[in-house]
Amino acid sequence: MDTTLSQRTHYDFFIFKLGDALFYIAFFLIVYSDMFSNVHFLSNFTILAINASDAILVLLFLLRAHKTGIFAEAALLLILSILAFSLFISTRADLLRLFLLIVAFRGIDPGEFIKFDLTLKLIILAVVLSLYFAGLTENFYIIEEGRRKRSSMGFFHPNYFGALLLSICMSIYYLKFYRLNIVYYALFTAAFLAIRNLANSRTSLYAIIMLCAIHILHLLSSGKLLANRAIRFLFYNSFIILTFASILLSFLYKAGNQYVVNLDKMFTGRIELMSRFLDFYGVSLFSTEIVEINWVTAIETGRHYWVLDNGYMMLLLRFGLLAFSLFAFAVRKTIRGLLNQKAYPGAIILFVFMVGGIMESYFYHIVINPFMFVLIAGKRTDPTREDGACTVPV
Repeated sequence: MDTTLSQRTHYDFFIFKLGDALFYIAFFLIVYSDMFSNVHFLSNFTILAINASDAILVLLFLLRAHKTGIFAEAALLLILSILAFSLFISTRADLLRLFLLIVAFRGIDPGEFIKFDLTLKLIILAVVLSLYFAGLTENFYIIEEGRRKRSSMGFFHPNYFGALLLSICMSIYYLKFYRLNIVYYALFTAAFLAIRNLANSRTSLYAIIMLCAIHILHLLSSGKLLANRAIRFLFYNSFIILTFASILLSFLYKAGNQYVVNLDKMFTGRIELMSRFLDFYGVSLFSTEIVEINWVTAIETGRHYWVLDNGYMMLLLRFGLLAFSLFAFAVRKTIRGLLNQKAYPGAIILFVFMVGGIMESYFYHIVINPFMFVLIAGKRTDPTREDGACTVPV
């Protein structure tokens, strides 16, 4: 009997380690398909890479989910069914893929994963930039008022390049939260200047400023900033607050409120598009197929630019009220758990991404914000460790 138990233990350990290896492979393929989409000789393999990663994530769901207990299994299958139905109607796998990553992440050390993610992005960023200067990538330019040119630097949009540098800053911030010094602030400043001068992605610029400002206030308050009840309430209810703010702005713009009309000009027409998308599609229980016309398509076809940048409205309109509610619940529960555990790096990062969701939808983008599945998966930062690695399960 002891032999049988030992064999079973070795088998479970093997499956566990195999699952970890498959997870890293799946994530690498997701990053590959995302970051190399504009590289001439590699972009042809992006569809194959994302399909392979999806197949691995489904396999990992089968390997991981059956270890959770019958009630948890039932809940996971219910969520899977809702998101699969949403995928069928919306034709977008964003939330379903995020959910599969959350399940697949079980048992993986978050600190080690963020190091892997950071290293992977830095390597691919260097490769893409090298290929860009060698003329081997597609490039997308936007000419702003005043004839200023924004470059995508070999990626599919200038805002993506800015978001990628923001993501790298977030990972450094997370890993070095308890040891941030002038060297890391210099790195954040360098990223800020690169975004400002090359892509001029304002959301990413504001996010870096907010990230540093919150950390400075955290230090000035002797670590008590996020213990304040009003601040805590704002943090863990940020998703709901910003969703209602987005809807309210849409209605006020439609009503012709002059303050909101002026604000829309600052946001380069985002509020107007938000209002028009809400009128055109409406809110459904499950999901809706959203058709967008980005700048590249608009230039090539002569059609009007038609893109919804607000992340909350996109989630609500594209994936439906049911999937949106599941996502909102998971985010709120995660941020509240992080604050209760005094896991401030993760809470701050998610909050900054939530605020950025007013102007961009990348707060639920897997490559730009891997913290979404890392932190929702159920691990929290251990505040007793200087490197901020996540080791405390909740």
